Amino acid sequence: RWGTATQRLGEVIKGLAKSGDAVKPDIGLIAFGHRVGKTGDTINLNMDYLKAKGATLQPDIAKDPWKDIEILSSFRPLTNTHLAKTLKDIDDLGPYGATPSLAALRIALGEFQKRRSGGIVVLITDGIYTDPDYNRKLAAIKAAMQANPGVSLQAVLFGQTIERLLNDPTVDPTIKVKDRQQALDTLLESGTGHKFHEAPQGAQLATKLAAAIAPRPYFILDRSTT
Repeated sequence: RWGTATQRLGEVIKGLAKSGDAVKPDIGLIAFGHRVGKTGDTINLNMDYLKAKGATLQPDIAKDPWKDIEILSSFRPLTNTHLAKTLKDIDDLGPYGATPSLAALRIALGEFQKRRSGGIVVLITDGIYTDPDYNRKLAAIKAAMQANPGVSLQAVLFGQTIERLLNDPTVDPTIKVKDRQQALDTLLESGTGHKFHEAPQGAQLATKLAAAIAPRPYFILDRSTT
């Protein structure tokens, strides 16, 4: 399932690079849940990934799977060099730890705030977010979205459906999938241009990703102080 997802994502990004537009789109890449895991009270580190990257983790991240978010590529035009690095970064990823999707979204929205620009944030995940204190995090995300209405949030669930997750006996019941999904739906409905997509089959993922990155209505914001 993961291999199919990375393959489809790579195909979509290659398509963006091959577009006939004179100006290439700016893209960035953020990963989460790929370096730090937890089994019971034991913290596990993905040493294969860290060694391959020659990377070390900050102590607070190494102790907390829900802080395991990494900006692999900052926003920049999709040149051939940036394309190659992005595809390599995607190939190097693999599922490992928790699903701190909300923390990752907040960081992604912060990147748009730095740029003072609109755009599209596409969240790709194979499960429901597991961030603790999720209502507070959702409120922070909503505030960030309201501060920059030119940003569209697209959440893509691949290899799964919410209905399957609700009826999956292996899913930890303390996660409360139904409550979390309802909270996410409420967030997406709080603005325009946001959407939740399901791609239960691998072949559907490319279509859903294409829909997620389709052009959106744009906003002209007057940021003058006079």
